[in-house]
Amino acid sequence: MPFVELNERYSPLEDCDTDLLLQEATRSRFIQPITYNPQAKYYVVRFSSNDVKVGFAYFALTKKSSTHSALWVNK
Repeated sequence: MPFVELNERYSPLEDCDTDLLLQEATRSRFIQPITYNPQAKYYVVRFSSNDVKVGFAYFALTKKSSTHSALWVNK
């Protein structure tokens, strides 16, 4: 339930400077490798612990996030 509440409160991420968004994301100890699709110009940002994986896509052209997700790993 916390994911749903956080997702409703803070998403979508909009009008962020892409470089600053990625810089802030990489400061997390849970960050996974960030992937980039150059044709569509979007980034997939994922975070993972032993218990949960969360992530989102950030579209650089529209400056908006999408496809927020969460998945329990060991539950």
